[in-house]
Amino acid sequence: MGTNSVYLIPRESAMTASEWSAKVREVLVEMGVVEFGDDSDPSNFGNGEHADSAFESGGVEEDEPGPFDFGFVHQYPGAVFLPEPYAETPMCPHCGSEVKADVAALRWDEDGNEREIDMRELRITCPKCARKLRLDELKDDFGTKFYLSDRFVEFSDARMPREEWLKEFNARMGVEHDVLEYGYT
Repeated sequence: MGTNSVYLIPRESAMTASEWSAKVREVLVEMGVVEFGDDSDPSNFGNGEHADSAFESGGVEEDEPGPFDFGFVHQYPGAVFLPEPYAETPMCPHCGSEVKADVAALRWDEDGNEREIDMRELRITCPKCARKLRLDELKDDFGTKFYLSDRFVEFSDARMPREEWLKEFNARMGVEHDVLEYGYT
């Protein structure tokens, strides 16, 4: 069984990651799209009263409680690789060689713990064509654009946001956001 995540990833922003995180929480709550739970996990949220108006309605099942299952506001000290850990087959954009193991070696230590490192500075060397690549230059079988970001919103098992809602959200935030949908199994 597969599911998906829908990410809102800010483009250039003058705000720090913590300023953006505070503002995105405020804007999403004001718009009624999300409701945050208890303070034990302040980044975790569920559907708000007006969540349905923000997301496309296609494919809704009768027992579906809302347009997404749950979500998170992510904020990191350095950029992380998106949509990892779900990226199935990152490949060299020049020769098509799979570089999943190379990406994993940068992201995870020998014990399987995620490295706390700013991914913007890292490069891999393609094992086939020997080109040095930033992680956000990679592609996959589906043409997914990968990102490096220290902040983003993630909606799990989600419908796509409506274009009109996204325009209003961007205006309230004062920064444009890319939408990335990524399915995984």
